[in-house]
Amino acid sequence: MRLSRFALLALAVAAASILPAATAQARAFTWCASDPAGANTWPDGQITYNNEWNSGAPQRMCANSPADVRVVAHQPHTSARSCPVVLSYPAVQRNFSGRRVSSFTELRSAYKESQPAYPRAIGEFASDDWLHGPGGGFGQFEIMVWMDNQGQTPAGDRAGTAKLAGAGTFRVFAGGGYRAFVREGNAKSGVIPHLAAYRWLIRHGLLPSGAVVDQEEIGWEICSDPAAGGTYRLTANKLTIK
Repeated sequence: MRLSRFALLALAVAAASILPAATAQARAFTWCASDPAGANTWPDGQITYNNEWNSGAPQRMCANSPADVRVVAHQPHTSARSCPVVLSYPAVQRNFSGRRVSSFTELRSAYKESQPAYPRAIGEFASDDWLHGPGGGFGQFEIMVWMDNQGQTPAGDRAGTAKLAGAGTFRVFAGGGYRAFVREGNAKSGVIPHLAAYRWLIRHGLLPSGAVVDQEEIGWEICSDPAAGGTYRLTANKLTIK
C-alpha cells in the first residue's frame, strides 16, 4: 500500500513543468523529470509520474506521450531472491471523479513494455488501481494486475484463480484492502483488463458492488535494479474508457 504518494502527486501535478533534457539521449523526449514527484499531464488526461517515494536513488522519467515513455533507474542492486521493499512505481495514470464501476462498459489498457530481466532486477510491470466502497475514503482498495513479473511476490493470501478474457489466467491474492492478479506466464505486450478485474472481485465478494474508481495506473514496481542501473520502456499504451 502506498497511500502517502497521493499527497505527493497532488503537489507534483500542481507544480509540473516541462523540464530540459540533460543528455543527448534524453533530448529525444519532449518531457523529462528527475524529481521523485515529477509529473506531467498530457492532453488526453493521462499523467506521466516519476513516482519515487521510498528511495533517494537517481531515477529519470522521459516521455513524448503516455505511449512513449522511458525510465532510467538506479535503485540499489541486491542479491536477494525476492523483493526487499518496493522503492518506486514510475507510471502512467488517469484520475477519475466519483465514477462507479457499474457505470463502465469498458476500461482496459493495451500496452507494450520492456524492463530488466530477473535476476538482474526485481519488480513487475503492472496496473495499480485505487477504488473505494460506499462510505469509504479515496484509495480504500488497491487493485493490481501483474503482467510481467520479475522475481516479485504479492502481499496477501491466495484468494482464487481468475480467467480474464483476452488477458490470460491469473492467481488472485487478497489481504486488507489489497488485491493482486498475478498472470500465469509473463506478457510484455497485451491488454490489462481493469474493468474485468473489478467485476471478478465484485462477483467473489472481494470488492463492494457500489465501488467507485479513483485512479488507474500502469507502470513498473521497482524493488532492485541491475548494478549498472535499469532501463524501462513503454512503447504502446492505449487506454480505452467507455
